[in-house]
Amino acid sequence: DGGKHWVPSSLGLGDKFIVNLMRVEGGSLYAGTIRAGLFRSRDDGRHWVSINRGLENTSVESMVSLPGGVVYAGTGQGVYVSRDDGEHWEPFNDGIGSVLVRSIIVTKEGTLYAGTQGRGIFKRRPRESKWTQVIRGFDLQGAEEQVIRALVLGRGEALYAGTLGAGIFRSRDGGLHWERANAGRRSKTA
Repeated sequence: DGGKHWVPSSLGLGDKFIVNLMRVEGGSLYAGTIRAGLFRSRDDGRHWVSINRGLENTSVESMVSLPGGVVYAGTGQGVYVSRDDGEHWEPFNDGIGSVLVRSIIVTKEGTLYAGTQGRGIFKRRPRESKWTQVIRGFDLQGAEEQVIRALVLGRGEALYAGTLGAGIFRSRDGGLHWERANAGRRSKTA
C-alpha cells in the first residue's frame, strides 16, 4: 500500500543485520547480511532460506544480478558468483584478491565494477579472465583515499564513486579518468 503499513518479513533470516536487498529477474529476493551471509525468498519475503554453499565469508556487503540467474556478491573476501540463482557460489577473484568489496555494479554491456575497502576500484569486462585495478585511490589533500563505499552508474553510464573521506568522484570513460563531483556540497566526506 505504498509504505502506509508494514509487517515483519524476516522468518528464516539467520541475521537481522541486513546491509543490502535485491530483487532479481524472476522475482526472487536476496538479503545480504553482516554475519550470516546470503538469504533468498521466493515468496515476496514471507520465508527466507540460507544460500551460502561455497561462500567463504559471511559478510555480504553488496550484490548485483544479470539475466539468467547469474548473481555476484561482494563479500569480506572478494567477489563470488552464482550461476544458478544462488544455489552454489564460487570465488570470482582473479586480479582482485581477498579484499572487502563494499559495492559492486554492472553496466548494460555486462562490465563489472567493484569498490573495495582500501584497494580502490576494480573493473572486469565480460570476456576478461581477471579483474584490473581502475584506480588505486583518490587524492585527499596529499593523502590517497582508497576506501570506496559506494558505486553507482549515472546518465550515459557515467561512473560515480563515493569515498570514505575524499567525497564523490566521476568517470565518463569507464574509469580511465576521474574528476571531483563535489560541487555544491559543504562536506567533502561521502
